[in-house]
Amino acid sequence: MKFAVSLLAPIALCLPGAALANDEEPLVFEPTSQWNVDYAEYECALQRAFSDGEHNLLMRASQSVADEKLNMTILVEGLEPRKAKKGESSFQFLPAAFPSEQSEFHTLKADDGYWGIMGEALIYEKSGSSNNSEEILQDGEEIAGAQPAPISMEERASREEAIKSLSVKDAFENDLLLQTGPLHSAMNVMRDCIANLHQSWGVEEAAQPVALVKERALFRAFSNVLPWGGFTSDERRYVPIVLIVGTDQRVERCMILPSSAPLDFANEVCEVVKRHARFDPAKNASGDPIRGVWRTSVSFIMH
Repeated sequence: MKFAVSLLAPIALCLPGAALANDEEPLVFEPTSQWNVDYAEYECALQRAFSDGEHNLLMRASQSVADEKLNMTILVEGLEPRKAKKGESSFQFLPAAFPSEQSEFHTLKADDGYWGIMGEALIYEKSGSSNNSEEILQDGEEIAGAQPAPISMEERASREEAIKSLSVKDAFENDLLLQTGPLHSAMNVMRDCIANLHQSWGVEEAAQPVALVKERALFRAFSNVLPWGGFTSDERRYVPIVLIVGTDQRVERCMILPSSAPLDFANEVCEVVKRHARFDPAKNASGDPIRGVWRTSVSFIMH
């Protein structure tokens, strides 16, 4: 039997798989509300309502750390998610500034006829080395990725102001096009919210973010410690977490974000991360180590 463990975090993790062909025109959704900000306990989120005249749609884009991606939840009235074998889709902000990538998503069933997906959308091109990190654990095989390079505020502002829409492909019965308009003003509010959130945790602004080290040791701990016996064949579990990392490279606090994974399993994931994860600490403008925040989603798949 084979299982895979993936990290998305500053790492975004994707599993390889073929995209579904779809030549139909996407459903075009216009905004029906302004951007609203959710000042949640462990994250900040931009929320907005859309409609194509037949289906209502709710978009939620969240962050706990200001990085190159948004953690997306999209709920649509009356459109079911596609039953893609690999559970992969592509989110792409348009006009495209870099090639889109198939990435893993997780489905939701909400009340009142709404179906949803959870996934990630890159706003900015990852500069420097790739930030994909994935470990396939089978007969001792190991694959690990590299850490992301930082993105300048000028690059952020330019890209955010240029955005006109969000394309969502291979996720629902129909592909979607959300006419978001420019994101720069909304993302400025998001960044202010994140700064306040970090301040409430006693974490100062970092010039250099936290970076995971010794990834393979963490992946091995997941494989050796977690209760895999409760998994069924092809089952997926997705556990988004936020960590506060101390200057001693260790996790001080692990916070679990909403997901469909059983809470006891999510708690076990946090315990493994606290015991086994090690980091290069964040640094301030003077280059001194400081406490920092790191967000990831751990994805588990049993084959």
